[in-house]
Amino acid sequence: MLIILSASGRLQETPIPDALVEQRPALAEKLIAERDRWLDQLHEATRYMVDNIETFGLSYATERGRDIVGRFVTHAEASFCPNAPSRRRQSG
Repeated sequence: MLIILSASGRLQETPIPDALVEQRPALAEKLIAERDRWLDQLHEATRYMVDNIETFGLSYATERGRDIVGRFVTHAEASFCPNAPSRRRQSG
């Protein structure tokens, strides 16, 4: 879960403004590459948690705990879906 939290935080805190793309394209490309890497980390972590939800979600004794874990993973994947059209330049 820490990978999901940290990758999500980095993505939200590091938007790529259109002005940067226009004025400093080389720097923008480097930031885009980093954001793509963070998206890959996020997607891999959420996919792993979904594939192994019984390990994470079912280890909580209460239904509320299991529900929180399930929602957390689902929302993280949906929020930063790698197939989104705006993947390369999300502004947070």
